[in-house]
Amino acid sequence: MANKDKDYDVKFTKKSVKVNAKGGKTATIKYSKNLVIAVAVILLVLIVSVLVVRFVFPDVWNKFFDTSKPPAGEEATPPNIPSIEGNPTGDLAVHFIDVGQGDCIIIQLPDGKNAIIDAGGDAKNTTGQKCEQRILENIEGLSIKTFEYMFLTHSDADHV
Repeated sequence: MANKDKDYDVKFTKKSVKVNAKGGKTATIKYSKNLVIAVAVILLVLIVSVLVVRFVFPDVWNKFFDTSKPPAGEEATPPNIPSIEGNPTGDLAVHFIDVGQGDCIIIQLPDGKNAIIDAGGDAKNTTGQKCEQRILENIEGLSIKTFEYMFLTHSDADHV
């Protein structure tokens, strides 16, 4: 395969690849049938191993790959994770609050703790309320009494 736009020429044979560079330098990459067979055997062993584990030992397979369902007899939300009024299932909940030109994100964590990211904005948001009032209404609506975490991304007024 000659390439007239480039400074090299590549030729394939049954046992090697030859690369001729401009200026007469030649490099040969040899490969053997044994290498191809070895790679094929390794892939075959790997595929057979996966199939054996999948169909002969389904419990082991499910333990590693079927984490979406709780084990039989267990409920979806473990009893040690408290549910909270605004997040009754104990799942992660993220609330984005309209505070105009700023940001306010409230995160309810599965363990019942709460986080707030930024808490500022314009004097009014798109609802016509002051941003502080809008944030407080959302906090009350989610029945949040305390925030365990507060993150301020920077000190501009529309974030703090």
